Parts: sequence; structure tokens; C-alpha cells
Amino acid sequence: MKQILYAAVAALSLVVAPVVQAQERDGENLALIIGNFDYEVMEDVSGTQEADRIGGALRNAGFQVIRGLDLTNDRQVGMARIFAERLRDADRVMVVVMGHVVSSDDDSFLLGVDARETDVLNAGLNGLSLTAVQSLLEQRPGTAILMVAGNRTKPDLGRGMRDGFGATPIKQGVTVVRGRADALSKVVIDGLLEPGNSLRQALPSRSGLNVSGFVSDRVSFMGAGKGDEVSPELGQLAYWNATRDIGTKEAYEAYLRRFPQGIFAQEAQSSLEELRLAPLRAAQAAEVDLGMDRPTRRAVQAALTQLGYNTRGVDGIFGNGSRAAIKAWQEANNFDQTGYLTRPQLVVLQRQKQEADAAAEREAEAAREAEERRAEEARQNEQKAWERARELDNLRGYRQFVRDFPDGRYAGEARRRITAIRQANQQNEQSQQEQEQENEGSSFDNSAAAAQERIFAPNRVIRLAIERQLARNGFNPGAVDGEITQRTRRAIAAFQNSRGLPVTGYVDAATVSLLAL
Repeated sequence: MKQILYAAVAALSLVVAPVVQAQERDGENLALIIGNFDYEVMEDVSGTQEADRIGGALRNAGFQVIRGLDLTNDRQVGMARIFAERLRDADRVMVVVMGHVVSSDDDSFLLGVDARETDVLNAGLNGLSLTAVQSLLEQRPGTAILMVAGNRTKPDLGRGMRDGFGATPIKQGVTVVRGRADALSKVVIDGLLEPGNSLRQALPSRSGLNVSGFVSDRVSFMGAGKGDEVSPELGQLAYWNATRDIGTKEAYEAYLRRFPQGIFAQEAQSSLEELRLAPLRAAQAAEVDLGMDRPTRRAVQAALTQLGYNTRGVDGIFGNGSRAAIKAWQEANNFDQTGYLTRPQLVVLQRQKQEADAAAEREAEAAREAEERRAEEARQNEQKAWERARELDNLRGYRQFVRDFPDGRYAGEARRRITAIRQANQQNEQSQQEQEQENEGSSFDNSAAAAQERIFAPNRVIRLAIERQLARNGFNPGAVDGEITQRTRRAIAAFQNSRGLPVTGYVDAATVSLLAL
């Protein structure tokens, strides 16, 4: 809604009706008077005579007066636009509004005479935003006055609206005076338009008068007294006094824009620098008040480092690295980036560290559980492999187990079985040799066994596979070339003997099966 209101004041162009009177003079003072008394639907408001008295007094004091009576909202917004256009050439400015003034939580409005039931959603369509008017007045800090006349009649209002100026925020450098129309007339004529009166002297506390915003003992609305020659230096002094009383960054910058080479330009620059450094100094003092000892500072550095902000060391000394880390942390957490910590920030930092610790512990626990699962899976795989090796109970099975699990629980037992099988094979081979010697070198001449061998080892490829399996099981067949020699026969016989088969030295169905061909 505010955007609608400000856009209306800044951009709406309307023709002002004959009731709007403007007296043009060459003076540097400007006034806007809007008096809405004769409402179409709402109760009428008194104060016409007081509006005339104020307008006449301002004209006599050299003000260019833009004055309108009984305006619709469109026409009063148009008048505000005319005021805004002429404001750039004015030194002193005053706005006087009379009529039904209503407010929401953060703005107030002078209702036009055509206003109907007004609520928080349509206030900007029914009335002139006084916050927008203040935004115009704050361009002349210290010499800008908004006067709001109250009235006894109360309009019917909708949701979110109430009667009166309310708690509308006051802009920097703007003086706001509220009260009955006759009280406003008196304070304008007898106080504010008297040269030499400071704002505080011109606006004494009295019944029916409420003064807020900028009020100074040193700044006069009308400047020096009658008969005094006002030099440029004195005018600049008055502006400087107003600037100093306001004491904000915006006020000092406004002074420097108006008087870039002014008498007080250097002091204004110094004041700006003080304002710039004030938050930093306040932050430094606040951190000192925390009384952090070196272990506490180390804990802070450790927490920042854990959260990903490099302090360039955890030594309990807040150097450039620590200050940069604090600034980065403050930025990430929407704090003012001073590089110095406050007590609430320490609480947030500690909570974040605790959350990070908890997250790290959860990750570590998850890693432990995953490792336990992997270890259990490996244990089960090893157990299954050992059971397979035991089922085969041969050199090939045990050797495969040792290759897969060289450091496993059964690796030692597998190696012992390999040694035992080798020794048994050697003994069997030796016994076979002895048997052969006893038989005076008999040559495994067995026609029936030979016939079986021709069936189960009919070609060189199969005989080559038989020789390889004999060698893998620890029985030396001689050259592995697919040719069955007497050495091969002895190896076959030794294998048959180790497996409890009839010892013929020839390959048969049982031998082929146990060789796993």
C-alpha cells in the first residue's frame, strides 16, 4: 500500500480547482495548507477560520503559500505534487493539514472529502499519506514542520484503522506539531513566525499541543530577529546547528551536499567518521565486557574452525585471521559484520558447535556400524570359503582359500592342510615307486584298464587337462604335454591310491570324476 501512496504523491498530475490559491513570491520559504471541512459522507470538521489565519500569517512572513480547501483525495494528492516540485528552491517549509486524520500501524492519512468507509486496504485511495509528506519534508532537516489539526468528530473506520495521527514514525529532522486548530494557529503566529525564537521556545508544552520529532534549543525556524542582518555564515551556522542536533549520517551528508566547502565541512566529515566507527567501537567494548580468557578464546577459535571458518590458528589470540573468520561467520548468520562477538552471538556459536559435535558423532556411529557390517560380511564370506575348502579337501581348495584370506581365521589351518596333503602325496608316490621296484619295473600293462582309458582320455586335450589337474593336486606327471608316460602313470597311480581307488595307473571314470574334469 505504501508504494501506491508514495507513487501518488510523486507522480500523479491533476488540475487544481479554483479553490486552491497560490501566492507566488520571490521568498525562499514554502507552505502547504490543506483544510478539508465539508465532507460528503462523514461528519464535517470545523477550522476554516484558523486555516485562513495561518495562511495569512505565513504569507505576511514571506512564505509562498499553496492552499486548498475541501479537496477530494485526487486533488489533495495533486496539490502535494505541486508542493514537491517547488520544494527544491525552499529553505523553510511548513505543511498544515486539517480534517479527518486517521492512522494504521505505520502510517497516517488526511482523508479527502470524498472518502467513504476507510480500512487498511484502501486508506491510500481515500487519503493523503502523511508519511509520504514527511519524506518530502525531511529533505529540509531542521527547518521542516508538519502541523496536524485534531478534531472532535470521529469518522466511521474499517478494519486496521483508528482516529488520529497515532504512532506514525517521525522522519529525521522533521518537527511534528499536533493539536486543536486554534492552538496550532496561535503557535504559528505567536511562536514559530517570530524571528529569533528557537524551536523549543516557539513550541512550549501547553494544553492541546503535542510536539514530537526535531526540537532544538539552538535552531530558530525563522532565523535571526528583526532588524538583524543575516549573513551567509549565520545562515550556514543555523543549518549546521540543526544538522548537529539531528546528529545522523543522513543529516551530515545533507549538510555536505549543501555546503561542500562550508565552514563546518571538516567537522561534518569527522562526525561522519565517528558515526562510521561508532558501531565498531561499541562492538569492541561489548566484546571486552564479555571477559573472555585465553582458554575461552581458544574454544571460540576451535568452534569457528570446526564450522568451516579458518581462524589461522587456535592459540587464544584474536588476530586478523580470527577477526576475518568471525566476520564471515557473522555474515552467514545475518549479524552485523564487526569482527567482534557479543554474548548472544556466543550463545549461537556454542549451539552451532554442539549441533556440529552431534552431527559428527552421528557420522562416526554410522561409520562404526558400516564397518561392523563389513566385518560381519567378511567373516561370513570367510566361513563359507573355509567350508568349501574343507569339502574339497585338496591342495587346490586350500590354496584358493589362502589366496583369498591370507590373514583369515583359518589361514593357518589351511596352510597346515596343504603341507599335510603334500607330505601324503610324496609318501604315496614313494610307496608307488617302491611297489614298482618290487614288481621289477612292471609297466602298468593292463588291457582292461587301457580300454577304459581310451574311453575317458581319448585325445590329447583331455590327457593334457588330466596332467594339469594331477600337478595342481601335488602329483608330478612329468612333462605336461598330453602324452602319458610311465611318470604320468605313476602320478595317476599315486592319486588313485590317495583317494582310495583301485590303483591301476590308468584313467577311468572314478579318476576323472575326482580330478574334477
